[in-house]
Amino acid sequence: MYREKLAALLRFDLVEYNRLLRSGTPGGGGPAVWERMYGFLVECESFPWSLPWFDRDCRPVNRRLHRLARQARRDQRGNRLLTAIQALLWPPVVLLFASGLTLRNAAAAGRGSLALWLECLAFAVKHNIAPSEYYLLRIFARPEGTSAGEYLQQREKAAVHRLLQPPAGQMDWVIDKRRFWCVAGDLELPVVPVLATFESGRRTTGDGALPRRDLFHKPLGAFGGEGAECWRYLAEGDHWQQGEHRLSEAGLLAHCAAADSILQPRLLSHGSLRELMGDALGTVRIVTLRRASGDIQVLAAVLKLPASEVAIDAYWAGGLAAPVDCDTGKLRAATARDLCRGNFSHHPETGAVIAGRRVPYWREALCVVKRGHAGLDQLTSLGWDVAITGDGPVVIEANTGWNFELMQAAGGGPLGTGVFAEWAAGWLPGEARDGALAKARAPDTGTRVDPRPSGTD
Repeated sequence: MYREKLAALLRFDLVEYNRLLRSGTPGGGGPAVWERMYGFLVECESFPWSLPWFDRDCRPVNRRLHRLARQARRDQRGNRLLTAIQALLWPPVVLLFASGLTLRNAAAAGRGSLALWLECLAFAVKHNIAPSEYYLLRIFARPEGTSAGEYLQQREKAAVHRLLQPPAGQMDWVIDKRRFWCVAGDLELPVVPVLATFESGRRTTGDGALPRRDLFHKPLGAFGGEGAECWRYLAEGDHWQQGEHRLSEAGLLAHCAAADSILQPRLLSHGSLRELMGDALGTVRIVTLRRASGDIQVLAAVLKLPASEVAIDAYWAGGLAAPVDCDTGKLRAATARDLCRGNFSHHPETGAVIAGRRVPYWREALCVVKRGHAGLDQLTSLGWDVAITGDGPVVIEANTGWNFELMQAAGGGPLGTGVFAEWAAGWLPGEARDGALAKARAPDTGTRVDPRPSGTD
């Protein structure tokens, strides 16, 4: 694994490096040191302070978001020496990453290497856009008339979400997978049943024998599908199999109890989508926004298509992402995180049509996420993962820290325009947000949600 990571770095295949980093386990002191060094170099792609000319030609709300995000990231680091070193290393690191990434991606970007390299450097200086994000977000292919400063970089994600998502007890309801399923049930949302939960090395809920069917195992504290496992049931021998591993019921339960986790039945996608997803379960990421007025609005949606031989549909794990027209439910051409793989109007393995295909039960899926967000009235934005099954939409999970890169790279444009900019302006710290928060947290006589997992006091 260490050699594969190093080889990916040397050829500036940062997508593959990050896939290996997230899917593998660090081994020994050497790789851990390299990972920390790389992480700091990535930090050095952006300047830690707001220079006077940064973000000058973007919307005021985005200018404020960028500046507050830089300040928040400096405060979080808390080490002034490291911040100063980051500032000193910024010019050579930008030059290094811009050069290496342009050499790797120029042919796929469809523009001349020199023009791409110069624009990448110019945007780093003018907008503080990291060279890696210039390519990951497809800023070189931005819509005509759009400023690069309207893009929200993935490195700003955590800070921006903290700014626009005021502290609320309901965040724990969403982050804790076990609690979320209880809340979703109280809100009458269609969810995957939880067969068993495991905490502190023991099975805490779900007594009795496991159903003889395929099962899905997820760690409670993981994000982006990390650590998820699909266990196929084989009647011959009465065991479950994942890859080369075969376990009896007792063995599977012991395996699940090794970490805080949940066990669920495996779902299958709607028949019309299986030629895009195979046996894996793909989901639609639908982002909903709560306006300061309390209205729920859908921002954007992307269908995530799993890579072959991968149990999850995560974009970082090699899957494809196809934007969904929110009005019609029709798909546009899909993209991969690795720019060199190109765009796909047809599935690269099955040849099935992607662009123009309609997502089944689309209206029902939108109604489900809007109803769910209306019930979580303290949360300003949510990224919902919804599976489309033969019986309709099923909520897999909701995320308060939804992915900026996925929505912009697959969606074909920046977040910081139109609906998002108008919504963000209402939730930035100030009088407007204070009034909206007071309204959201006022006592009401509507449905009361019990956030406690079933079986707890």
